[in-house]
Amino acid sequence: MSKATASHKTTVASSRAEVWAALDRPETWNGVAGVERVHQEVIDDQGRLRGFRFDTVVGGRAFESVASPRDRFDERLMSWNITNLHIEGIIRVELEDEADGTGLTVEIELASTSLMSRMLFGTIADGVRRGLPRTVEALASQITGNG
Repeated sequence: MSKATASHKTTVASSRAEVWAALDRPETWNGVAGVERVHQEVIDDQGRLRGFRFDTVVGGRAFESVASPRDRFDERLMSWNITNLHIEGIIRVELEDEADGTGLTVEIELASTSLMSRMLFGTIADGVRRGLPRTVEALASQITGNG
Protein backbone atom coordinates (compact mmCIF):
# COMPACT_ATOMS: atom_id res chain seq x y z
CA MET A 1 0.00 0.00 0.00
CA SER A 2 1.45 3.36 -1.05
CA LYS A 3 1.12 6.25 1.41
CA ALA A 4 1.64 10.01 1.30
CA THR A 5 1.17 13.00 3.58
CA ALA A 6 1.02 16.73 2.99
CA SER A 7 0.31 19.72 5.18
CA HIS A 8 0.04 23.48 4.94
CA LYS A 9 -0.42 26.17 7.55
CA THR A 10 -1.83 29.66 7.10
CA THR A 11 -3.44 32.38 9.19
CA VAL A 12 -7.10 33.33 8.90
CA ALA A 13 -8.04 36.89 9.87
CA SER A 14 -11.01 35.63 11.91
CA SER A 15 -11.53 34.37 15.43
CA ARG A 16 -11.21 30.69 16.19
CA ALA A 17 -14.99 30.53 16.84
CA GLU A 18 -15.71 32.02 13.39
CA VAL A 19 -13.33 29.59 11.68
CA TRP A 20 -14.85 26.68 13.57
CA ALA A 21 -18.38 27.72 12.57
CA ALA A 22 -17.28 27.87 8.93
CA LEU A 23 -15.87 24.33 9.14
CA ASP A 24 -19.34 23.10 10.09
CA ARG A 25 -20.79 24.48 6.84
CA PRO A 26 -20.67 21.95 3.98
CA GLU A 27 -19.96 24.61 1.34
CA THR A 28 -16.71 25.51 3.12
CA TRP A 29 -15.26 22.16 2.04
CA ASN A 30 -15.87 22.70 -1.70
CA GLY A 31 -12.51 22.99 -3.41
CA VAL A 32 -10.41 21.83 -0.44
CA ALA A 33 -7.85 19.14 -1.12
CA GLY A 34 -9.52 17.52 -4.08
CA VAL A 35 -13.10 18.12 -2.98
CA GLU A 36 -14.87 19.27 -6.13
CA ARG A 37 -18.45 19.19 -4.87
CA VAL A 38 -19.95 18.37 -1.48
CA HIS A 39 -23.35 16.67 -1.42
CA GLN A 40 -25.49 14.50 0.86
CA GLU A 41 -24.17 16.29 3.91
CA VAL A 42 -25.24 15.09 7.35
CA ILE A 43 -25.87 17.83 9.92
CA ASP A 44 -26.90 16.95 13.46
CA ASP A 45 -29.59 18.69 15.51
CA GLN A 46 -26.97 21.06 16.94
CA GLY A 47 -25.91 22.22 13.47
CA ARG A 48 -22.64 20.28 13.40
CA LEU A 49 -21.43 18.75 10.17
CA ARG A 50 -21.25 14.99 10.76
CA GLY A 51 -20.34 13.69 7.33
CA PHE A 52 -20.74 14.22 3.62
CA ARG A 53 -20.16 12.73 0.22
CA PHE A 54 -17.98 14.56 -2.26
CA ASP A 55 -16.77 14.28 -5.80
CA THR A 56 -13.10 14.34 -6.74
CA VAL A 57 -12.00 14.64 -10.36
CA VAL A 58 -8.81 12.84 -11.38
CA GLY A 59 -7.75 12.72 -15.00
CA GLY A 60 -11.13 14.06 -16.10
CA ARG A 61 -12.99 11.30 -14.28
CA ALA A 62 -15.20 11.95 -11.23
CA PHE A 63 -14.94 9.68 -8.21
CA GLU A 64 -17.43 9.81 -5.35
CA SER A 65 -15.88 9.77 -1.90
CA VAL A 66 -17.26 9.69 1.62
CA ALA A 67 -16.08 11.83 4.54
CA SER A 68 -17.00 10.39 7.94
CA PRO A 69 -16.14 11.89 11.34
CA ARG A 70 -12.87 10.90 12.94
CA ASP A 71 -11.85 13.34 15.69
CA ARG A 72 -13.58 16.49 16.82
CA PHE A 73 -12.45 18.80 19.60
CA ASP A 74 -14.53 21.96 19.39
CA GLU A 75 -12.62 24.99 18.13
CA ARG A 76 -9.35 23.00 18.04
CA LEU A 77 -9.46 19.97 15.73
CA MET A 78 -11.76 18.49 13.11
CA SER A 79 -10.74 15.44 11.14
CA TRP A 80 -12.44 13.20 8.60
CA ASN A 81 -11.85 9.68 7.37
CA ILE A 82 -12.10 9.78 3.60
CA THR A 83 -12.67 6.79 1.36
CA ASN A 84 -13.48 5.91 -2.21
CA LEU A 85 -12.86 2.88 -4.42
CA HIS A 86 -9.15 3.67 -4.81
CA ILE A 87 -7.96 5.86 -1.92
CA GLU A 88 -8.46 6.11 1.82
CA GLY A 89 -7.10 8.71 4.16
CA ILE A 90 -7.57 11.44 6.69
CA ILE A 91 -8.11 15.18 6.36
CA ARG A 92 -7.20 16.93 9.61
CA VAL A 93 -7.78 20.64 10.36
CA GLU A 94 -6.18 22.12 13.46
CA LEU A 95 -6.83 25.61 14.80
CA GLU A 96 -4.76 27.73 17.18
CA ASP A 97 -4.92 31.31 18.37
CA GLU A 98 -2.45 33.71 16.79
CA ALA A 99 -1.90 37.41 17.35
CA ASP A 100 -3.48 38.34 14.01
CA GLY A 101 -6.25 35.73 13.84
CA THR A 102 -6.38 31.96 13.82
CA GLY A 103 -3.69 29.55 12.72
CA LEU A 104 -5.18 26.98 10.34
CA THR A 105 -3.21 23.82 9.59
CA VAL A 106 -4.57 21.28 7.13
CA GLU A 107 -2.92 17.88 6.91
CA ILE A 108 -3.80 15.09 4.52
CA GLU A 109 -2.77 11.45 4.77
CA LEU A 110 -3.56 9.24 1.79
CA ALA A 111 -3.11 5.56 1.04
CA SER A 112 -3.84 3.57 -2.10
CA THR A 113 -6.36 0.76 -1.79
CA SER A 114 -6.55 -0.57 -5.34
CA LEU A 115 -4.23 -1.67 -8.10
CA MET A 116 -5.21 1.35 -10.18
CA SER A 117 -4.39 3.80 -7.38
CA ARG A 118 -1.08 2.06 -6.66
CA MET A 119 -0.08 2.46 -10.30
CA LEU A 120 -1.00 6.16 -10.30
CA PHE A 121 -0.18 6.96 -6.69
CA GLY A 122 2.96 8.98 -7.40
CA THR A 123 0.96 11.31 -9.63
CA ILE A 124 -1.92 11.49 -7.13
CA ALA A 125 0.40 12.23 -4.19
CA ASP A 126 2.34 14.83 -6.15
CA GLY A 127 -0.88 16.56 -7.17
CA VAL A 128 -2.07 16.68 -3.56
CA ARG A 129 1.28 18.02 -2.30
CA ARG A 130 1.45 20.71 -4.99
CA GLY A 131 -2.22 21.68 -4.71
CA LEU A 132 -2.64 21.72 -0.94
CA PRO A 133 -1.09 25.17 -0.30
CA ARG A 134 -3.39 26.73 -2.91
CA THR A 135 -6.50 25.02 -1.56
CA VAL A 136 -5.69 25.89 2.08
CA GLU A 137 -5.15 29.54 1.16
CA ALA A 138 -8.46 29.46 -0.74
CA LEU A 139 -10.12 27.90 2.31
CA ALA A 140 -8.75 30.70 4.51
CA SER A 141 -10.07 33.32 2.06
CA GLN A 142 -13.46 31.64 1.94
CA ILE A 143 -13.69 31.46 5.73
CA THR A 144 -12.79 35.13 6.06
CA GLY A 145 -15.48 35.93 3.48
CA ASN A 146 -18.04 33.80 5.38
CA GLY A 147 -17.15 35.18 8.79
